[in-house]
Amino acid sequence: ILPILRAVHAAGKRCELYCGQFIAAWRGNESSSSRRLESSGWMWPDGVGPTVKRFDTMEQMAEACADRTELFSVAIRKGLPMPQQVVDVLDELGGYDMTVSHEEAIDIISKGISKANSLSILAEKYGLDSGNVIAFGDNMNDIEMIKWAGIGVAMGNADERLKQHADIIAENNTDGGVAKTLNRLLGI
Repeated sequence: ILPILRAVHAAGKRCELYCGQFIAAWRGNESSSSRRLESSGWMWPDGVGPTVKRFDTMEQMAEACADRTELFSVAIRKGLPMPQQVVDVLDELGGYDMTVSHEEAIDIISKGISKANSLSILAEKYGLDSGNVIAFGDNMNDIEMIKWAGIGVAMGNADERLKQHADIIAENNTDGGVAKTLNRLLGI
């Protein structure tokens, strides 16, 4: 974790780590999303979801999160790529992929981990093949899942690049797009 954190910091970017039960940041390097989460007072109940845990230094955060980090989220200005020095460190370390989770963040994840991979594991557990799965998404980190599913649905508010891979374009997520699409597809 530490070499990636150092590369992100050297590139002048802010990041946070998703560690299962909490989001980790070090003081002075918090992203706007973790600051908004805290300032709104929106914290999930203990043991249920993310809260923001602050560390005094990058090194303390790396040590505390070494065995828990599921995802690095690096704040990037809309449409800009990951800084080259971070890409170089990731290439050198190997074993990482990057995906866009929303217009102002690039996520760093372990190779082979994706929503499509997780969905296929879940489908296998329940004896389903991809043809029996409907997947909904709204951003580029959903593209593999949308392509994998028998019916891939992009939300109306989705990234235009994702819509190109979808079988169906639903209404916006704020307009009940998931429920309306399921009602239409399942004849409910």
